[in-house]
Order: sequence, then structure tokens, then C-alpha cells
Amino acid sequence: MLRPIVIAGLLAGCDVVWSVDRVPPRPPDAPPPPCSITDDFTGMQLATTWSEHSGGAMFTITQDDELKLGLPVLAMPGEASVLYTRAFDMVGGSIEVEVPQVVNRSGNIENYIRLRKTGDDGNNYTIRYGDGELAFRVRVNSADQGQTRLYDAINHRFWRISNEGENVVFSTRATTDDEWFVQRSSSAVHRFDNLEIMLAAGSYETGAQDPGLAIYDTFKLCGARLL
Repeated sequence: MLRPIVIAGLLAGCDVVWSVDRVPPRPPDAPPPPCSITDDFTGMQLATTWSEHSGGAMFTITQDDELKLGLPVLAMPGEASVLYTRAFDMVGGSIEVEVPQVVNRSGNIENYIRLRKTGDDGNNYTIRYGDGELAFRVRVNSADQGQTRLYDAINHRFWRISNEGENVVFSTRATTDDEWFVQRSSSAVHRFDNLEIMLAAGSYETGAQDPGLAIYDTFKLCGARLL
């Protein structure tokens, strides 16, 4: 119980006693959740959140505890991809995804997470796996500017693209308990106020003998606003 504070004083020759109740400090407002949208690809129909962006009968796009993008044996160039059904104001925000499995490590195959200007695949920010490497790319008018690292299945399990001030930052980490490790930071040449999110896997040039299966899980969108 809070006890009142008693203050004694003298006013115009009379004894005066004030009694002031203590007011407990107001607790601060709870911080907003760090990630406004999360998707573990469990318990919902794929079409309610993501739409098939490319692919067809040759490709498999399934959701069963994980998002799986499968490419057929001897696939010619093409990709299976899904696009988030809404665009976002990503100013100050980030996207992240867990990648338990990349496509097989032979040549001419890839999988990636991409933030692109709405409707414009030639201008985007991308983390891409291919040929045993991770690439952290800024694409401007279909020309890629990027840095690469040898892919490490343990330490590069989580991928993130974020807007920090005037920069776009590409990061990875091994587990949800680890700090993000910045792989690349560069000036944000594309505005973050109208962007779309894509998850994809595919083959290019002559295709691959066994492209394999890309798996995505634990997608998160943080500090962003649906348009």
C-alpha cells in the first residue's frame, strides 16, 4: 500500500497540514513487437499470404511446415517463385528468413530472397545463393553490384535485408540467438517506400542435371507497413 506524504506548515497564523497521496509511476508503454508479420509456413493455405509469381507444371511449390520450392531434374532455365501478396513501406524496416536448405551445389542453379521495386525485377536488393557462394546484391536497371562469400550452411542459415538510415544492409546469422553479422552495407539506391518481397529458386543458362529443392522457413517482416 502506498502511504501518503504528510507535510506540515504555517499559513496566516494557522497550523496547516497537507496530505499528498503518492502516485505510482506509470509504466512505459510496451514496445511494439519487433516483427509485425511472421510466417512459419504452417497451418495456412499458401495463397492467403503468398502468390505464385513464376513456375508451372514442371516446378513444385508446397507449404508443409516449410516453404519448399522444387525444381525438376534436367530443368531448363526458369524458376519457381512466390511473391508476398502485398507491397510494403520498408523505410527503417527489414525482412529475414531461415534457409534450412539451399538448392544443390552444382552450377547454373540458384535461390534467393529479394526486395524489389514494385513490379520491377530489374531494380532490387537480393541475397542469392549459387555455385557454392552467397551474393549480397544491389541491382540497378538489371545490372548487379555485389559482394560474395563462400556459403557456410551453419553460419549462413538466416538471411536479412534491412534499411538502416541511408543504407541497405545485408546480414546473416547461424541461429535466432546470435547477433546478426553484417556481410555488406551500401548506399540505398532504391527507395524503401514501395517494395515487394520474393522467395525463389531456379536454374539458368543450360539448366542443371539435378537442381534440387530449396527450403524456406520462419519468415519475418519487421518495422514495415503494408501498403
